[in-house]
Amino acid sequence: MALENMLPLAIIVVPFIAALLSFAAGKIDKRMRDGLVFAASAGAFVGVISLIRMVLQGSIYTFKTYGLLFRVDEMSVILAFVTSTLWLMSIVYSTKYMEGKNNPDRYYASLLLTLAGCLGVAFSGGVMELFIFFEMASLVPYVLILHSHSSQAHKAASKYLYMSIVGGFLMFYGVVVTYWVKETGDFSVIGSGEALPVTALVAFLISFGIKGGIVPLHSWLPDAHSVSPSSVSCLLSGITVKVGMFGFIKLVYYISPAYFSENSVWVDVLLWMAVISIMLGSIVAIGQKRIKRMLAYSTISQMGYILLGIALMTHRGLVGALYHFFAHSLMKGSLFMIAGAVKHKKDIVYLEDFRGLGREMPITMMCYTVAALSMVGIPLFSGFTSKWYLGLGSLDAGKPFYLGVLLLSSLLNVIYFFPPAINAFFPKDTVHNKKGALRMDELHPLMLVPIMALIAGVIYGGIFDNFMLELASKATARIMIR
Repeated sequence: MALENMLPLAIIVVPFIAALLSFAAGKIDKRMRDGLVFAASAGAFVGVISLIRMVLQGSIYTFKTYGLLFRVDEMSVILAFVTSTLWLMSIVYSTKYMEGKNNPDRYYASLLLTLAGCLGVAFSGGVMELFIFFEMASLVPYVLILHSHSSQAHKAASKYLYMSIVGGFLMFYGVVVTYWVKETGDFSVIGSGEALPVTALVAFLISFGIKGGIVPLHSWLPDAHSVSPSSVSCLLSGITVKVGMFGFIKLVYYISPAYFSENSVWVDVLLWMAVISIMLGSIVAIGQKRIKRMLAYSTISQMGYILLGIALMTHRGLVGALYHFFAHSLMKGSLFMIAGAVKHKKDIVYLEDFRGLGREMPITMMCYTVAALSMVGIPLFSGFTSKWYLGLGSLDAGKPFYLGVLLLSSLLNVIYFFPPAINAFFPKDTVHNKKGALRMDELHPLMLVPIMALIAGVIYGGIFDNFMLELASKATARIMIR
């Protein structure tokens, strides 16, 4: 096997093997298990960084091994980068966050298996490979959502599992029909020739819509995000829903592009699903009292942004969608970590209890503020960059209405993201300390450093000249010339 083929394969296989070994190691020595889990996630991150350097230098290739087809290109390394980054940060964060919690061996093994599944989706070269890794990335998180074994966790995990199974069956139907019509599943060739039957198209749409949390297929998302450990919610919101959005890109531009062209009814369907997701997610988020539930509904809105960029069918619109993979992952990943941090440190779950928290946890709340500014789309942060391209893409498509949707959504984001930051630093009264008192009680470094690292990425992403924007631009150019 060629050396260049070994690296992406190793990035997928090593976490899978490490998941099995870590489960056994945890029965012997906790430090051995933790070291193995960290090494596997760090190794995946370093491997992805190496692939990014190769891709930016023009190394784009497809290879087949053990009957599976893999592809390394700009789009695949975008998903792989945000996946490996957020997973590494979440595992470091979990070292302290999961202390004293039940079933740590099962928890870390499930994390690594899901990591392998998401990375496999990123490097899939055909619909069969996408299906296999899609199912791994969909079914294993059931164990993570169920982790606390509370009654709410059981209900949320069951709903997630049933909807994932339905999505899996529908995707399997779409894959079978694709092979029947095209006689191959290779993404590089299936887009040409005879179009797929409408039933297969609808099956793919529903399957990817469930995984991506797109309205009206979103009902599992707020429940699952709310009851999961925050380190898991970080990954569910930051990465696993992106697997569904990755599927949408493959469907629109690779699997069945014949259905998606200017003035196509299917493009209109996607656009309206995007608009409803953007608006409904934001409006419902405003009414939430618990921080994790607010963040979960915000994720529905943010996935609408990505679907909008995909469905605009313009160069800059798709750049915005791909860049939002990066921007949203870091923003929402850090916010869910912060939600878990204040629960872990102060037993705070309600937004109203943020009053005065900035006095005790100033670094944590400053990180929240930066992430909130980025979510709204304030310039100099990564959220602005992706919204800028989505707005330009709307105008390029001759559809300024969608620019208006983006602006209105940003105003709604202000309503639910800003008050906790304002109350934390400028409270009228405080439930934590007497007025004027100052008592620092920050997080343990193992929880604080991952949050700060993600926030540094949020700030870096606000620079228009960065490697992720270069990858998104090159990926879009490659997709559009197909």
